[in-house]
Amino acid sequence: MPTYSFDIKELLFEEDVRKMLDACRNTYERAAISLLWVAGPRPIEAITLTPEKFQISQSRMAVVIATAKLDGNTNEYQAKERLLEFDRPTGAESNIYVETIIQAVAMTPSGKPILPYSTRWLEKLTNRLGEEILGKGKRISPYHFRHSVMTWGARNGWTLDKLKHFKGAASYNSVWPYLNAQPFVVKLQLMRRGLD
Repeated sequence: MPTYSFDIKELLFEEDVRKMLDACRNTYERAAISLLWVAGPRPIEAITLTPEKFQISQSRMAVVIATAKLDGNTNEYQAKERLLEFDRPTGAESNIYVETIIQAVAMTPSGKPILPYSTRWLEKLTNRLGEEILGKGKRISPYHFRHSVMTWGARNGWTLDKLKHFKGAASYNSVWPYLNAQPFVVKLQLMRRGLD
């Protein structure tokens, strides 16, 4: 398992991710960034997704993510898999991230991963885009996306149960930090707007 750190000051904002998406070099890079931002999967979960794991209609996109985190006490998967659902608004309200994922799913042959690379590729991609967009020395990992998605979910009123399900966690202990980070998130938002 890769080691990483997540400092609340490294929280990704939607504007950062949008700039990263614009800086991507191809469809696979855009799909990877979109998937990390929308669904917050662990790297191994992201690179093993195939088209069969997606259910796409005109109004929604759903994805079944096989959880790749073993429980340290039982050595079993905390949750075998989780179904995450996302709306597909139309017109000016359309979600570029969801639509980018759907485009990658559509161009991927059955049974093949929609991200045909390794977890190392995913880490290099996020590191490169972090430095390009956030500044020299701002190396980020896929886990920065994961923790940012969870933090913004908590900020937007997700319940403990929804946070736990979305994360694929076995207990509530691992989702409490996202709720406790809220005062710091507000401060970061104010700092970004130059109001602090």
